[in-house]
Amino acid sequence: MIDIKKLPRTEFASAVAQVAGQRRIDPNAVIEAVRNAVVAAYKKDARERGEEIGEDEEYDVSLDSDSGEAKIFKIDGEKRVDVTPPGFGRIASQTAKQVIVQKIREAEKESIFQEYSSKVGTLLSGTILRIDPFKAVVGIGKAEAILPREEQVRDERYEPTKKMTFLFKEIAENEDKKEMILSRRDPHIVEELFKREVPEVALGNVVIKKIARRPGSRTKIAVE
Repeated sequence: MIDIKKLPRTEFASAVAQVAGQRRIDPNAVIEAVRNAVVAAYKKDARERGEEIGEDEEYDVSLDSDSGEAKIFKIDGEKRVDVTPPGFGRIASQTAKQVIVQKIREAEKESIFQEYSSKVGTLLSGTILRIDPFKAVVGIGKAEAILPREEQVRDERYEPTKKMTFLFKEIAENEDKKEMILSRRDPHIVEELFKREVPEVALGNVVIKKIARRPGSRTKIAVE
């Protein structure tokens, strides 16, 4: 584990400190990501130079506490052999910057998901940004959400710049990727619309017990 405060005030160290402070990211997580990326960059560079790199070979990255430079070491048994090629500092620097930018984007996305997680099941206003045969991408404030084809109403027209109201159905996570899913078909959108428009429903004096809906055609509601 590296104490970020003990790193020299190089451009790299300053960037890591800024990311860690402003985005609330563990600086050691940034450092570890940089280490892994620098090793991957070294292997790629070595293969492009015609060197053979075995899949089972182990490497480590050292961030020099005096110069802030990255060095590559090959793990050979209990030995660490310095295999840093000439001019590798530029590659390491570029790689570090790319990782830091990536970490910033990941932190911003995670912050947005945390902010919107409390809004699942509620109505959101949004603007259609772009469409394809499988989905529509919707702008909801500073974030983007997905309106899948199966959550669209068949007879509705979805066009870029069109403003609509959506049900924020869920935050879906697939293959380490999170997406905010909207719906125009889910019957719950009707209940939320009634809560917004009818004070008796919002106050709980009238309770919606069941909704039968044919999206785009008709809706039946049983209340108590």
